[in-house]
Amino acid sequence: MKPLGLISQIAAIGLAIAIVVFFVLPNFTTVGEVQNEIEQYAQERERVTETNANLAALVSELEAVSVIDRTRLATYIPNLLDEVAVLRDLEIITEIAGVRYNDIQYVGETVADGQQATISNELQTEVAHDFQISVEGTYNQIKDFFSLLEQNHYPLQTSALDMTVREGGFLQADATIVTYVTNSSAIATR
Repeated sequence: MKPLGLISQIAAIGLAIAIVVFFVLPNFTTVGEVQNEIEQYAQERERVTETNANLAALVSELEAVSVIDRTRLATYIPNLLDEVAVLRDLEIITEIAGVRYNDIQYVGETVADGQQATISNELQTEVAHDFQISVEGTYNQIKDFFSLLEQNHYPLQTSALDMTVREGGFLQADATIVTYVTNSSAIATR
């Protein structure tokens, strides 16, 4: 047996092990990481495709709505509240219904539990605004008043109502009326 041949074989085996440890295994690890990144990219791209498809469907629905209907929606739930206009409309409704109003006032922006808001909730898309009104009239006049509230161009919802009987067969209604505006900053952040 040749001593040089045995040393050559051991050196060749050591060289082979070194090549596997220092070159082949890191390349396999790198290839595995690249394959994982490609799989994640494919999943994210699929999500983006689904999101774009949903967005395209929503845009097509929006474009299917006529300009007149979009204008009506902007009137029904506006971006800004004109407190004076709402107070004026409540006064006009009282005149048409034939009731006498004792007091009409703007209370302010409210949150879901009915407490007056100090900080706007950015997660909701509509912001409620409360108005207090006190009217006096006959049963039919009060009924007409609330019927006219439902027929307004924008939503006026009764959130609280207290009825008392006055002398002479008249009723007094103290109501909290709520109207809504779109919180466009919440929609933009979504």
